Amino acid sequence: MKEIITPIIVKIDNSDIEYFDSPEKAAASMEPADVEDGLFEAYDAEGKLLSIKVTYKKLETPFLFRPIFFMLDILGLSYNEKIGVVSITLEPDSQDKKNKLKEVLVKYLKNQGANTESKSLPELVRILCNK
Repeated sequence: MKEIITPIIVKIDNSDIEYFDSPEKAAASMEPADVEDGLFEAYDAEGKLLSIKVTYKKLETPFLFRPIFFMLDILGLSYNEKIGVVSITLEPDSQDKKNKLKEVLVKYLKNQGANTESKSLPELVRILCNK
């Protein structure tokens, strides 16, 4: 199985870029609702598009609070007993998006005042991480 090459580069809503040392750190920075709204695109350092998913886990209600939540349900007041967990993975058939990532980085780094002319993807990633 292929592995994710760090840093993880995250494009946020067509305007900003952040990078992270690991997929776990990148996922921890994302709100589940924003992921579901399609706010993020994530790539590894080689330009492979990463999958960003939200899974929901049911929270266990402490025994002493169950009557309170039961009453809330009767009154029609909802209580969310689930928590969203964001994960970032490399799919087995992950697409190579080097050119797309390069375009994104060139545009972002130019706006930051960096010289991006004739730079390779690894050089652009290095510039991003050192800015």
